[in-house]
Amino acid sequence: EREVSLAAALLHDTGRYEQLRRYNTFQDSKSVDHAVFSHDIVVEKGWLADCDPALATAVEKAVLYHNRRDVPDDMDALTAAAAHTVRDADKLDIFRVLEDQVAHTDWRGDSRAFWNLKVNAPPSPIVVDCIERGQPVDYQHIKVLADFVMIQVGWMMSGLHFATSRRLCAERGHLAYRRDFLHQLTDDPSVDRGVAGAAFAGRRNHSPGGERNADRERERRC
Repeated sequence: EREVSLAAALLHDTGRYEQLRRYNTFQDSKSVDHAVFSHDIVVEKGWLADCDPALATAVEKAVLYHNRRDVPDDMDALTAAAAHTVRDADKLDIFRVLEDQVAHTDWRGDSRAFWNLKVNAPPSPIVVDCIERGQPVDYQHIKVLADFVMIQVGWMMSGLHFATSRRLCAERGHLAYRRDFLHQLTDDPSVDRGVAGAAFAGRRNHSPGGERNADRERERRC
């Protein structure tokens, strides 16, 4: 399991290089789905051809699913472990990258720092609605920078699979950082509602019976 997860982690963004070369962008919406692209390159190059077929398939599927809004429910245990490991690690890395971008770029003066997204604007209502209902957000709904940040808040509510990932997120203060950053972007009250929901989810997941309580809360809110 460890080796399969490590291989998937090393290969999951393989397509990024060719994506940039062909399309001069890392934005999937303006080029290709980089997870599908990465999967196809791994398969076409035969990099896992000498591996046990079951292990190779698990790696390939983990690469394919790493950026999906949802993953299949019928994955075998090995594929699921690898896919969730890569997905969680990817999110934790994205948290870090956003904070680095804010610290080391002129993000207010140069819109390229965040893919030309509008900076001083409230999050889109559809993004807020999904976050408040604990549902994943389709990336096509990202219209302004606050949307991108709110989606990350949503990940903290329900997008991190492993307890270790949630613990690392809490220890690193990613939620508090996003609350403060969102207040720099907008004074829309939906920001505080979303952050409060993520904070509640964090406390729930660290409490006894947290997962059972989480299920009941999701049912109540829906």
